[in-house]
This record gives sequence, structure tokens and C-alpha cells, in this order.
Amino acid sequence: VILFSDLLGPVEEILKALRHLRHRKTEVIIFHILSPEEIRFPFSSPATFVGLEGEGRVHADPEGIREIYLKEFQGFLEACRRGCLEHGIDYCLCETSEPLDGALIRYLARREALG
Repeated sequence: VILFSDLLGPVEEILKALRHLRHRKTEVIIFHILSPEEIRFPFSSPATFVGLEGEGRVHADPEGIREIYLKEFQGFLEACRRGCLEHGIDYCLCETSEPLDGALIRYLARREALG
């Protein structure tokens, strides 16, 4: 199973579903697709952030929340990566700014190097 997803949601629930597939001896590969803005939070002016999955709107000063956001987001990424690793699930973080074929080539090269 190859999954292309932002994995945004309760990490433990997502990992539970993926573990179920691994328990059935299914090979699972995750391409974790995120925008560069989500990863680096480059915003500087006060803005309204809109949740794309029904979370609503949040008015914020990015300068005031950047450090906390980046810390929380890095924790989220690490939980996804570590959870996949612990259950034998291949994990590949991809940015939407990278062409998909580049991400696939990078993944396949890493997989070949590991044997």
C-alpha cells in the first residue's frame, strides 16, 4: 500500500490504521506531503489562517506564534516518522514544491541503497 497524505489528524489513530495493515504483512509506504509553508512557517505579517478541513479561521501574528508552531510541528513530524519506523513502514517526507517524480526517485534511490 502506498499512501500519499498530509497525515494531519490524530497521529495515534493514523498509526493504528497503518499498524493494522502491517499486522496483515502488507508492505506500507507513506509519502508525507506537506507544503514548505507548513514546514517552515515563513509568515511575518498578521494573517488569518483558514483550516481546510473544517477547523475554522484563526487570526494570528505569525511572529508571536512561530517558535511554538515550529516546535509543535516538529513534534508532529517526529511522531509520524518514529511511529512509521517502529512498525516497519517506509516514511518519506515530501514538499509540495518538489515534483512528485523527484520524491519518488529520491525514495527509490534510498531504498536501493539500503538493499
